[in-house]
Amino acid sequence: MDTPILIADSAADISCVGKGFQILFDTGETIPLDTAFSTMEAQTFHIVTAATIITDTRLATPIIILVNQAAYIQNDDQFESLLHCDQAHNHNIIVNDLACCYLDSDGHPGRQSIEADGHKIPLRHDGLKYFLTIREHTTFDWNHCHVLELTSPLPCSIARSIHRTSFYHNISDQDILEWSHRLGHLSKETTLYTLQATTQLVKSIDAESRITPRTHFKCRLPCLRPKRLKEGFSTDTFHSNVKSIHGFTCAQAFLGLESGYTVLIPLKSKAYAYTALQDYIRYTGASLFIMSDAAKEENPGEWIDICRKYCIPQRSSEPYHQHQNKVERRIQDIKRRSLVLMREYNAPQCFWCYAAEYAVEIINHTAARRIKWRTPYKILHGNTPDISVFRFSFFEPIFYLNPHASYPQPNMLPGRFLGIARKTGDHFTFIIVQDIPKTGRILHRSIIQKRNL
Repeated sequence: MDTPILIADSAADISCVGKGFQILFDTGETIPLDTAFSTMEAQTFHIVTAATIITDTRLATPIIILVNQAAYIQNDDQFESLLHCDQAHNHNIIVNDLACCYLDSDGHPGRQSIEADGHKIPLRHDGLKYFLTIREHTTFDWNHCHVLELTSPLPCSIARSIHRTSFYHNISDQDILEWSHRLGHLSKETTLYTLQATTQLVKSIDAESRITPRTHFKCRLPCLRPKRLKEGFSTDTFHSNVKSIHGFTCAQAFLGLESGYTVLIPLKSKAYAYTALQDYIRYTGASLFIMSDAAKEENPGEWIDICRKYCIPQRSSEPYHQHQNKVERRIQDIKRRSLVLMREYNAPQCFWCYAAEYAVEIINHTAARRIKWRTPYKILHGNTPDISVFRFSFFEPIFYLNPHASYPQPNMLPGRFLGIARKTGDHFTFIIVQDIPKTGRILHRSIIQKRNL
């Protein structure tokens, strides 16, 4: 065979590239591989990023495909390259390796294609393998053709462990309406793209379906796992005229300049800004740099010491040019969204800190046009977020389980929903407040149900 092809192979150890590909750069890493082709001997290969163009005439426009983390087979007789299907799946690429002449488990014909970023690339099938015909791209091709990235630039071992692919299914109008309400009344279009950019693996939990709820001692949600980051962040402090229920008067906001991912940490005084930086590093990561507006609390003393300790370069906007600090605009979004959340169930103003934190949760898990209808969480962390936990509106009336109730006292007590307890229990642990005027305590509970007033 003298025509270069790219084979979709789910049994490969890693993607491999040969004839028909142009090497864009060498990662400097190597990988030992046994024989995968008749022309290939067991040896150590360089891991590269390579590109090629698909020559299939069935495509309306030519498409260049980019393959990251691929073993480079330097052999003039190597016309076959491999696309490792798991590498593609971990990068949210759908490889439908079932021929159109066969039926799937639901009785539907196989789609025999690769689906990526709204493009459907047909695969060829010769009875033994599924493949694309390819050739090396030219400068003209690179400047004028659409480029699709089929695999992640992250090392394979990391990509496999942290990526979750989106769950594609038919989304009904009722689903869109319900999720719009859960996510702070998003538009129908934004809600639809958010559902397509996230997973909703947990359809229900036993706390919602049991007639008599009970506590749990075993991990209920093993399918949900978190992880970590790589970009510069912008930061600033914003203030509230009302002291929160915990005595907070301001909050430190951090914004990822590429992803739009936001971190918000309430503070009792802006003098504690350095503690917010510490918490940001502890729970999110040390960014490539930190940009601020040269405020005095964000430069001397502890703040600089922390940046030096973690080797985080500092940048600042020009004096009297606050617009250069991108987080300023995000702070306005947080204020606006938190007011919308508080207004729905008439939440007291002293809960503004919880409303702002929940608004940030929604922002980080909402698909945005600026980043091609992906979520900030996806861009920063690399894996598809699951939004099953967004089940209640802010300050919505709920019942929570009191595990210490004595018979015949009710074990489900009234409360109000305040947010998601990310640092307590499992993924479905929530922050609630007892529905007792002035004396209600803030609690973290995992067994809660909606309450109709």
